[in-house]
Amino acid sequence: MIDISEATLQGLVDRSEIGQLIASHARGIDRKDSDLLKSVYLEDATVDYGVFDGLAYEFCDILGQGQGESPVTLHRPTNTWIKLGGDKARAESYICAYMDNPNDDGHIQSLIGGRYLDTYERRDGSWKIANRTYVLDWNTNWAGTGTA
Repeated sequence: MIDISEATLQGLVDRSEIGQLIASHARGIDRKDSDLLKSVYLEDATVDYGVFDGLAYEFCDILGQGQGESPVTLHRPTNTWIKLGGDKARAESYICAYMDNPNDDGHIQSLIGGRYLDTYERRDGSWKIANRTYVLDWNTNWAGTGTA
């Protein structure tokens, strides 16, 4: 019989909930769904994406505004490291993203690699992102070979 402590089980649940937030964020970006994006952040959360440094809710609204004009995207978070500490946690997730951007000659396809450096807080029993910093590690671009 395996004896698993309550703390071990709670750690597994916490990591699972944080992993779901990471996946929901990627889905929100790809669907350009500002409400889904906001659901993963605390109301006072902040983000730093280089091109935007400020309140997460404002960033979510910006991402949701360009529904028709923004590029086709595909975000895939991978290799997530999570460090729990009571009602706070830190995480680092590798991200690989694809973008298809229209231009005058057709479109440019981009493959981007980076990391999300996150802090999380559990408030009222729910985990949410308190701060996210995006680090761009590499990218590559090429002329589109199909239709967007």
